Amino acid sequence: MTLRWITLAIAVVLALTMAIAVGQQGWHSTGGIRTALLNFPGIILGAVVGQLVDNELVPIAIATALANWAIYFWVIKGILFLKRQLYPS
Repeated sequence: MTLRWITLAIAVVLALTMAIAVGQQGWHSTGGIRTALLNFPGIILGAVVGQLVDNELVPIAIATALANWAIYFWVIKGILFLKRQLYPS
């Protein structure tokens, strides 16, 4: 249960930093590009959503956070599964 909340918190913080950087400096600024790279898995879905909603920043950030949350959760879950398989206690 705590893994879900930790990965959600990480995804939300990354999406908020992206929204702040892009809102202040723009997408093609250094801050916008760096935060987009940090949000890489989710920014792809965010870009698709952005095309559908005329590049509104809030839906892009929400879609990015949700996609990142799902990816981070399953990647960490997979790592923990492999750890249990390789090093049984």
